[in-house]
Amino acid sequence: METSPAAHGTAAHNPATIVENLEGALATLDQWDDAHLVGQLFSLAIGRHSTVGIAADEKDSNNSAAHTIIALIESRHLGGVCYFPVNLAGDTPAEIAALTQAAQAAAQVPLLISTDQENGTVSRLKQGFTRLPSAMALAATRSPRNWRDAGRISAKELASVGILHAFAPNADMNTEPTNPVIGVRSPGADIAAVQAQLTEVLKGMAEGGVASTLKHFPGHGTTVVDSHLGLPHLTMSKAEWATQERAAFEAGLAAGADSVMIGHLVFDDVDPENPATFSRKVVTGELREGLGFDGVIVTDALEMGGASHPEGTGAGCVAALACMYERSGSCGATVRPRVPRRCGSGPPDCRRVTDLARPVRHVDHRFRRGGRTNLHHRPRR
Repeated sequence: METSPAAHGTAAHNPATIVENLEGALATLDQWDDAHLVGQLFSLAIGRHSTVGIAADEKDSNNSAAHTIIALIESRHLGGVCYFPVNLAGDTPAEIAALTQAAQAAAQVPLLISTDQENGTVSRLKQGFTRLPSAMALAATRSPRNWRDAGRISAKELASVGILHAFAPNADMNTEPTNPVIGVRSPGADIAAVQAQLTEVLKGMAEGGVASTLKHFPGHGTTVVDSHLGLPHLTMSKAEWATQERAAFEAGLAAGADSVMIGHLVFDDVDPENPATFSRKVVTGELREGLGFDGVIVTDALEMGGASHPEGTGAGCVAALACMYERSGSCGATVRPRVPRRCGSGPPDCRRVTDLARPVRHVDHRFRRGGRTNLHHRPRR
């Protein structure tokens, strides 16, 4: 009999209580109904990543941002939310903590709360937080200790306000001078140096108690289009890719990265017809089978230009999940009803939602317990 996880109660703020609730929910995961299972696969953006994000200062709303978030978490059974600041100045630690606590209080199962905290030019936590350097500036120190310290400090500060999943570090190679979106977000162009830095940063993040994310697979560094605005193409051969960005991701996975974000870009030599976001050849063929990764896969934000789908964002969510994702990012509430309907009437593999939801909950559980190991990487040649 299919059920909801409601019997385990709402998530409290006390870490021990949250772990207890999550353990209870995991024990009955196989019995959840489609609506609750599918909800675990989605993360809603809060703040100003785009024009469709929820803003905490909306003047045309009768409800506060917290009320809006609570309503969506309760009605759509979301597995997570992704924090973005409302404006360039950012929010204070107290404001962020209050927001994450309100979100957790509304969840039947503890949320996995994430944010883009690469540091440097991509820093969502600003006021009252350590202003750490970008990946390239960090690389210039040539200090493994600095790399590891930066990862640990960043993670500890995220955890202090209730954020346990960072969309970082960036594993893209900085090999294209005209790239409009990566640049200093990358550690550099030397593969050995990039591998060494990723390894130390990931170790530091683990010590700080936050789940990590390698991005943007299969690699955004050699492209010449910003995927926020359009659809980039990765034009290098697969053989050349194997010695560069693939090698960077492989090192990151070996170092214990917990999740991988797929970039909105076309890998011409693997699947010239589809963006990686919607490509089974890239997601399953290269990441799952090629690199042996069976952990959590996330999309980049699905309202970005590079993720444009002819049938709209809702259809894009379904197409992404069909490629074996565990989490789709920044989908609005209007798209989620489409997925359970597809699961009930679509091909048999749509029933894999239980298998897809499981790693999301387990990565959350591992970090709430304060420990983690590399459970997901089985390198294949």
